[in-house]
Amino acid sequence: MEFNDGYPQYEMMAHHSEEEGKGVRKKLWRVFWIMLAITVVELVIGISQDRLHLTGTVMLKFIYIIFTVVKAGFIVYSFMHLGDENHFLRKVILWPYVIFALYLTYLCTVTEGNFVRDHKMYEDKVLIEQRIKQRQEAIDRANGKIADGQHKSGEGH
Repeated sequence: MEFNDGYPQYEMMAHHSEEEGKGVRKKLWRVFWIMLAITVVELVIGISQDRLHLTGTVMLKFIYIIFTVVKAGFIVYSFMHLGDENHFLRKVILWPYVIFALYLTYLCTVTEGNFVRDHKMYEDKVLIEQRIKQRQEAIDRANGKIADGQHKSGEGH
């Protein structure tokens, strides 16, 4: 018994034959399984990063970014019909994006990331010193060593 709701079949609506419709569905399922496999691998790495000694490392970031680039490329390849183009055109379109993404990744994680980390550590050190001085002044005021509105000598305020 076949269900008939009055609408034409998918193949009729998409102007595909039954064989073309099967091919499209097969391609969609293949994409689904490949994307699922990549996501599961990412999850397994994320769950077991402590065992693999990758917690917070640049290597872990690179692994995730590479998986993300692979998934994005696969989406462009499958759903944006880049896979239907000839081999040379695919390379001409995909490789500059891959190289640019890897360059940005390198820039953000290695060079700029180290600058931000080092600079933040310097700022933290300055802030901690300022707080220690403020607390010491508050203690001195409470003990009567410094009058209100007066700062310790040598601070210029």
